[in-house]
Parts: sequence; structure tokens; C-alpha cells
Amino acid sequence: MSQGQRNVAFERAMSPSSRLALQPPFSANATSENLEEQLASLKQQQQQQQHHRPPSMEFAAAAMPTPTPAPVVSPTFGPHQVPTTTTLSPQNPPFASPAASIASTIRRRQYKHTDSDAAVADLSTLPHEYIHTLVDLWFKENQPWLPILSRHSIQAALDSLPHPLTYIPDMVLKAVIAVQIAYSSQAIWLGYNGRYRLSQYLRSQVINEAFSKPSPNSLQALVVIAILDYGCDNIPSTFSLLSVCRRMCENIGLFRKLLNQMALQSPAQIGPPAVGSNTGDELAIPLTWAMLALDAVSTLGISWRDVSAALVDHLSSVAYISTPDLRDSYRNHIHLCAIGLQPLHNFIHEHEKGMYEGRIGDAYATCDEIYNNLMSYGRSESNSTHYTLLADGLIDFDPNLVLTSILAHASVIILYSRVVEFDCGAAKHTDTRDGHGNGSTNRGNRNENRNMNVNGSTSGGVPSEIPLQRCLQACEDIVYALRGISDADAELSSPLLVSVLFCAARFKLIAYRAMEVSREPLFDTLMHGINMCGRRWAVARRMDIVLRAAIVELDTTTPHSFTSNSANCHRGEGGGVPAPAPAQVPVNFWDVKKSHLDISEELKDWVDGYKHALYVGALNGPYSV
Repeated sequence: MSQGQRNVAFERAMSPSSRLALQPPFSANATSENLEEQLASLKQQQQQQQHHRPPSMEFAAAAMPTPTPAPVVSPTFGPHQVPTTTTLSPQNPPFASPAASIASTIRRRQYKHTDSDAAVADLSTLPHEYIHTLVDLWFKENQPWLPILSRHSIQAALDSLPHPLTYIPDMVLKAVIAVQIAYSSQAIWLGYNGRYRLSQYLRSQVINEAFSKPSPNSLQALVVIAILDYGCDNIPSTFSLLSVCRRMCENIGLFRKLLNQMALQSPAQIGPPAVGSNTGDELAIPLTWAMLALDAVSTLGISWRDVSAALVDHLSSVAYISTPDLRDSYRNHIHLCAIGLQPLHNFIHEHEKGMYEGRIGDAYATCDEIYNNLMSYGRSESNSTHYTLLADGLIDFDPNLVLTSILAHASVIILYSRVVEFDCGAAKHTDTRDGHGNGSTNRGNRNENRNMNVNGSTSGGVPSEIPLQRCLQACEDIVYALRGISDADAELSSPLLVSVLFCAARFKLIAYRAMEVSREPLFDTLMHGINMCGRRWAVARRMDIVLRAAIVELDTTTPHSFTSNSANCHRGEGGGVPAPAPAQVPVNFWDVKKSHLDISEELKDWVDGYKHALYVGALNGPYSV
């Protein structure tokens, strides 16, 4: 073997880290003396590194099995071939060894462990009085629209907190603190990232404990965390958690218990029981109803069904013949969510499967039946007051009244969006960026659509115009309900309120664009309500950003440019001076056939790309995390 061949064989036998340590790289002209000096230097450097390795790296190196050395094969070169050496550089790095991969994994785990240690340190700084305050805020802010917790059991969990506060033993209390700590202004001294870090740390602990032991307490904790994830704009996680909740209800027999109870009741009696102490067996049925209601509202607008078929079919069968208990606003709201919305879910599912293709008359008839049922809930709350003056002089707010009214009207928009038809102007603007719109606008029909009445019929009585009129009227009814509450009560409301407000605001923008009309003052009320919800919930801030960008696109785009991607010109300016290009929202935003959940993740990805440009006008403070 020649000297050059021995050099190449030696270099291939060396590990990538050893080759990097050779300075200068081994060459064919190196003498044996130089080789021995370089090997001695390399051994000395490895010994020095051995003394400075952290314990975790020592563990990783010790855990690695000793590889069997492969035989060194001497390459055969042709008469005109010159042995080459590979030059290692940052642009041409060697393949990572298994030890390097383990080291990278350990570093990531160390980072997560450090993050958890920081969260535990933050938790230990919280005084017990502050934990009590957070619990009081939960029962003041969230318990009215999600009464699934017992004050007695939570108080017992508070009494068992350790000193110092290094951990929270009770799983449900842990879930409550995870929600409240993320938004409590009193914990601002932790910083926005500190509050988020502690909230996510508690959230992960709740999920690990709840998944390992199905029980009513686990179900309580997961429902609370589902609210947290929805408010943090992690809607897919909410779907996953509620799917686990449904499976847990089946596993521990809550669905069977509910079906057995309904079998003994008349259709008019079916519904959630009155809110009681919510402990022990009394907790099971109200908790099951609350979970079903949350699942029905959070998935409103999607075409797939992922619930217990027997239970849902039974709830759908009694939807039109059951009577809500109007004496209890919460029971009435849960009745709408868990029972009244089931026919709407069925229609969306069947329409998506093409069961109404070529049967538009049947689709209208089904929608009309569902519409009348939904309006029975809306009318029942129309004359109710949201505020009550108590005997001690305090003012009590009932969030379930406004939630029921707004949800009923928003459901009408989601219902008719599948079959709504605009005039020629709408057809012209629907596929704006594909260039499919042509023809003239039927301004006579557009004026007729504008002059709608409350009963949802036009002078011509054309059935295809009724869906549009009912959707527009539902938007106005939502505005009237929203005007009846204060900004603070909108801020502290359920994050699910944001989605239904977004449905109304988005439909109005689509209608403005299709009918070529300017925005009305009532639209500003919808935007204001979403902005108030955005003071607390991140999902509202994202929707606020999307709507503001859509407004910019609508206001800065001329009608002629809807069918082209060419540069826009300022209105009224001569010479074709190009206007600033608006931040165009995804084209599916303008597709009325797609629900807000169909485009939710697409809009979320789009917002992430335009976050820096659009956050300034969308936030009232650094609420993002």
C-alpha cells in the first residue's frame, strides 16, 4: 500500500469530530513524525474536553453502545487518478453521529426542563392569597357561563395546598389556575411570557393526569382546558380534547346514564337539570350536558360528525318537539347548544355529502324548518334583560341570555350560507382572483335585496332571495343583542362568542363586496365586540386582524380590479397612479359556502405571515404571547 492510500484509509477511519480536530487536515505529504504529533495533540484535546463535559453528556456517551469497527477498504485508483481528501466546512458538514443526535435531543429536553423549572419557580412565588383570588375570579367571570365546578370541592382543594406552593395537587384546581393565570392582570409582574409559561406548564400536567385516569374530575379539568385552548387560538387542540371527553363519557358510562334518564322523560322534559351543588352523582349529568353543548358550538360549521351516534340521533329527534325551560337562562342555552343545533349539524353534514344536489327545494324546506326552531330560542330571550339590580345594590349580569340570542341568530347565517345566492354582482365578485366574473350587475335585484323586511320576504316573493334576507336580518339582530352588554362583559364572555361574531362580520363583508355597497354603522358594532373579546382571548385578536385586512382590501380595491391582479389605482386620481397594494386575505375568506372553521387554520397561517404589519391596529396593548 502506498503512502497516499494509507492516508486516505486513515482519514476514512477517523470519526467526523476527530477529523475536525485535525489542524491542518491530514494530507498525502505528511510524514510519520507529523502524524504521531497530530495524534498526540488530538488525544490531549479529547482528554481536556472529557473533563469539561456536563454530567448529561457523560450519561449520553455512556449510554451509547460501542460500535463494531468496520473493515477499512483501500480504494483502488487508476493510473491517472489522484486520491482526494474531503474538505470539511460549515457549508459541507459531516453527517451527524448517533452521539451528536442524542446530544441534540438532550439539549432540547434540558431546555424544556429549564422552562419547567422556571414555571415551578414562578408558581412558588405566588402567595396562597393570590391563588384564592384567581379562584374567586373564575367563579365571577367564567362560572356563570360554564357552571360545571363545585365551590365546595374547589375550596377543599385550596385548603390542601402545600407550603411553599411548589405544586398544586388537585387536577381541577390546576386547570382553573391555568386559565386564570394566563389573563390575570394581577400576575403581570411575571411578564406576559412568564404567565404563558406557567399556564402551559399547568396545562400539560392536567392533560397528563386526566388522560391517565378517566373520571368525572378528569372530564371537568379537560373541559376547562378546552376553553383555554380555544381562547388561545388552538382550535384543533380543542377538537382533540373534546373528542377525548366524548370517549371518556362513554368509557365511564355518562352517555348511557343520560340516555337512560331521557328514556324516562317526555320530550318536553328533556334537557339539562338545574344547576345544583355539582358534586358526586349530581355532577355527572350537568357535566355531560355542558360537554355536549361545548362540543356542538365549537364544531358548528364543520361537515364531519364525531359524536356518539345514538345519543346525537336521539337529541335530533326531540329537537322540534321539546320545549326549552325558559325559567333558567343557562338551561335554555344548553338546550339550544346540545339539542337545538343538532338538526343544523345534520343538514351541514348531509349537504356536504351531496344529498341535496339537484334538490334545492328540499334544501330550502329543511332550512325553513331549522330556521323556525332556532328563532324560537331567539324570541324567547328578546324581551329578557341582561342586567338585574340586586338587593344589595350590585348589578348582576346574565351572560347566558345574550349568548343564547347571538348564537341562535349566528346559526341562521351558518345555516343559509350553504344555499344563499347573491345577485349578478355577487357572481361577478365571487371568484375574484380567478377571472371568472363577467357580465353586468342586476341593480334592480340588488336594490330589492337592500329593502328587506323583518319577516324575511320580498315583494316578489322569490324563494331564493329569502336566505340572503334572513342572513342580513340575523346580522342586525346580533348587533342589537351586542349593544345591550357592556365592554367588560363582552371581554369576560366565552371565547366561543368570538366565532359567532366573526361569522356575522365576515358575512357582512362578503355581502358588501357582492352587492357593491358601503359599510353600515352596525358593522362597527360587530368589530367593536370582537375587539373587546380580544382583550382577553387570542383567537379574537386573530379574527380582528383578518377582518381589518379584509376591510382594507375591500376599500382599496376598485370594482374593475376584482377580476384582475393588476396594480390598483387611487379612486378619482388621474394618470393611473398605483395605490398601495392591500394585504389580501386568502381567497377562501370571500367564499360564502365555506364556514369559518373551514378556513380557520388557513387564516391563522396567513395572520402569522402578516403579524408584524397588522398587529399595531388590532391590539390594545401587548396581549399576544
